[in-house]
Amino acid sequence: MPAVLTYADHEAKPARRTRDVEIGYIWTRVYTLPVAGADSLRPARGALLAGESGLLGARVLSATMGAPGKDAMVPMTIEAIKPVAYTSGLSGTHYVEVRGSRRGGQRGPMKSGMIICLSDDQSGIPNEGDLWPSQTGVEALRCFGTDNSDYTTVPGLYLCRAYYTAYVEYGT
Repeated sequence: MPAVLTYADHEAKPARRTRDVEIGYIWTRVYTLPVAGADSLRPARGALLAGESGLLGARVLSATMGAPGKDAMVPMTIEAIKPVAYTSGLSGTHYVEVRGSRRGGQRGPMKSGMIICLSDDQSGIPNEGDLWPSQTGVEALRCFGTDNSDYTTVPGLYLCRAYYTAYVEYGT
């Protein structure tokens, strides 16, 4: 199925495009396939591309087939999303912190932050009250809410934005 993506002779390399997104980047690749059996080579939405694995593996966003040409070849355009890990990010069995994460600041008596992570199931989603990674104590940032309704940005995985806040000690 996605094995066709490994065959360089099928790819129209001048048509390659890559664009940055908040959590990584999106690849667009165009392949020219023989009409016979072309539909069987179309990868499903959410499928990992050949050679990719894990939460940070490139996954298919869309695969569209064009009309067959006079040369009995069909163009197939594949768009895939490739998450990129945050440099010093969280990692675990079911979740990984991704690029675009660790936004934070201080306003008046409060500090705040946000972490973006991918999870393959609900166990990777931070819970209310969880501490910001590597923080302890009264002033540590604590999770007060998550937005984990997004199951479409990276098909097959949950994209979660966890929001954290903490009060700053009086007089600092």
